[in-house]
Amino acid sequence: MIYLRNGAVIDDNRKADTILKNVARCYGADLSALRRNYGKKFGSCHNVPLPFGMSMVMVPVKTRKPLTQKDGATAYINLCAVKNLTTPENGEEGGPVKCYLLLEGDHKLPSLHSIKNTENRLNKGHCVSEHYYLLHLTSPENNVSDPLEFAARKLRESLDISDGLYFKLLTAKDLLKH
Repeated sequence: MIYLRNGAVIDDNRKADTILKNVARCYGADLSALRRNYGKKFGSCHNVPLPFGMSMVMVPVKTRKPLTQKDGATAYINLCAVKNLTTPENGEEGGPVKCYLLLEGDHKLPSLHSIKNTENRLNKGHCVSEHYYLLHLTSPENNVSDPLEFAARKLRESLDISDGLYFKLLTAKDLLKH
């Protein structure tokens, strides 16, 4: 399933990794290189946010339990489409869903990660977005020695808590510990 910002849903039977590869191809991105480069920054090549542009940073989130060994359970969420996080309502507690991502288009996707873990994944996505910006859209005169640390600092400075979405703000060094 592909959830669009306008509220539409496209029923697509392909695996999420296949769709992700096709999106990467459209953006001229090398998934292996992105995973390797950002994996070094976060200490793991698995489950790292993947930047395809300033408005397209895909954050991996486990949304269901796999049915078979090769069945994918990870969805890739465009960071820019995330409006809020919520906890399960009464009657839903105790199940595998730990929180929900509320997306543009009035979509509500489950996350099997705790709300803290989901916030950390989104926070990493913001750091990757800032890093991408510094690498691709700024001039060399910026003279930033540690782009990931700069990205974390800029995120802390610019985050507006009034929109209801809370992120535990971490420095790049804190992110590398997780």
